[in-house]
Formats: sequence, C-alpha cells, structure tokens
Amino acid sequence: MWQGNALPQKWWAGMEAVHGDTLFLHEYPVPSMPDHRKIFAVDIMTGRLLWANEELAFSFAAGDRVYGSKDFFDRRAFFELDIASGRECGEVSADRIRALMSDLPVGWGPDVEFPAGADEVPLPAARFLEKTAGTLPGDTLRWGAVEVVTCFEAVPGPGPTPSMREHLFVIGKPVASTGATLFHDVVCEGLSGPVPGTFFRVGKRVLYVRGRFTLRSLAIA
Repeated sequence: MWQGNALPQKWWAGMEAVHGDTLFLHEYPVPSMPDHRKIFAVDIMTGRLLWANEELAFSFAAGDRVYGSKDFFDRRAFFELDIASGRECGEVSADRIRALMSDLPVGWGPDVEFPAGADEVPLPAARFLEKTAGTLPGDTLRWGAVEVVTCFEAVPGPGPTPSMREHLFVIGKPVASTGATLFHDVVCEGLSGPVPGTFFRVGKRVLYVRGRFTLRSLAIA
C-alpha cells in the first residue's frame, strides 16, 4: 500500500506521532541540524499524503486538531490546524497550549525490549556455522523459554577483507548451550562489520529488517 509513496526529502525525515489513522512526519533543515520542521500528515491505511504545512513544526495532536509552532525573533507562536485538511484555524496562546497538553491522556507503554550484546555464540548456532572460518557474537535477548540471538559469519570475498553475513537464531529451551534451533534466518549479507541492535521484541513478537528492505515479524510464543 505504501510502495511509491515518499516525501520530497526522502532521507532526512522522521516520524513525529500517530493520532488515530494519521501519521505525522517531519523533515530536518540539514543533516547536522536535528531541529524538526514542517508537518506532513499521512493516511496510515494508504500511505497517501493528506496535507503538508511547511511553515510550522509539529507540537501535538488532540481530538480533531493539530498544534504546531513557529519561532520568531522574540517569541514562539503556536497555531491550531484542522487534522483532516491542514487548514490553519488561528494562533493559540501559550497558556492555552499548556492547558491542552495537561489534559492529554497518558499514553500506554508498549511491551518493548531491546537486546544486549552477547559474549559468545550459543552452541546451537555455533554448530550450524561450524564450517565457517570465523564467527562473531552479536546480540542476545531471552524471553520466556526462548533466546533470540544474532551472530556474524565471515564470508570470503574478492578483496583482502572478508564481508560479514548476519544470522538470526531463535533457540528453544533449555536455552543457550543445549537448546534446539527453532528458527534461523539470514538477516543481511555484504556487511563490512558487525552491526548491533538489528532486532527487538514487541510483546510476543520479534521484529527485524531482512535484506535491508523487508520488515519481518516473528512470533516467539
């Protein structure tokens, strides 16, 4: 659904927030200046750009309104916009902004966990890769009865320095040394070195990007 949809600035952009079915994106002035600028409202279900405001920076969304700010020489001004059309409804006082923000509901905290660096390659993974010239540990994350690990295999190439191939394993209990391999995938090839933090857990799933372009969601329970 999102294929072919992109902002004019394809690289230096990021996500601000999600409100209902609308995703808000921003741009940066230049790569070395991480200030957020501009507001892009995108329909989550289609990836279609609903509207854009190139004068304001996103502050927050509440109900059917979006609030953005603009810096002047001597002050910061806040403006209210219609969430559906992006139409500017007028300037809003800083006191009103503070009152609106204090009334925002407290967001729920998703069950997210990031891996830690592994000291060694677990035995099931090492056995799988025992014929390789060199294997380096990556990251590890234990959850319930499984351990999710990555490791990096040295792959000879035409040049003097071998490239790295990243593997992801899910190992069942008993975890680590003697567990059975429940799942294996090659995450990425042609790496110049080990890359940390390439997967994470959300609830009962592990998410990672395979081959730089495909997001995979793996059930681990």
